[in-house]
Amino acid sequence: VTVLTGISPYLLRLLDEDHLDMIICPDPFLNRNDLSRKFIFREPSVIVAPKNIDLPQPITWQRLQYCGLPLVSYHESNAGGKLGQNFFNKMGLNFVNRIRVDINALLLSFVSEGMGWGLTRPTTLVQHPDLSAKVNIFPMPDPVVSREVYLVNRKGQHEQLSARVAEIATKGYVERIVPACLELTPWIKPY
Repeated sequence: VTVLTGISPYLLRLLDEDHLDMIICPDPFLNRNDLSRKFIFREPSVIVAPKNIDLPQPITWQRLQYCGLPLVSYHESNAGGKLGQNFFNKMGLNFVNRIRVDINALLLSFVSEGMGWGLTRPTTLVQHPDLSAKVNIFPMPDPVVSREVYLVNRKGQHEQLSARVAEIATKGYVERIVPACLELTPWIKPY
């Protein structure tokens, strides 16, 4: 078993080059008819802000636009960056955005240092507990954008194996990750 991490386009390239048999990622690559997809889980986005900054309550998109902090966002090459940008475009929202990152730890680090606020997901918070302890976490104002994670493989290849891996991944998410997410973000339970 070889396990690699990276952004979705990189993992897809490795799948296409036959270096990987399947990938787990938030991009289902719906434009590709040669791929099979198995749903793993869905999670809502949350807002993270520096501990030493009081965001105006209740948090609204308009208040975030004028809170005095820039948005720390994911780079558009990242699935989180695409998700956030598509959401903001649909909502007609524009934010001062000075910092773009490609990995979760950087987003949380920059926010914890007071460089801005950001959108991320509960699994990111669980992945980096030390950094999560250094930020305030808030529910995302309506409408809430969520991400879905899929197991993706080439159609007709490794179908039984990918079904079993998807089953194991879903079970692991429900049994191990969801309880940790609910400790940090109890309002996400309906998801």
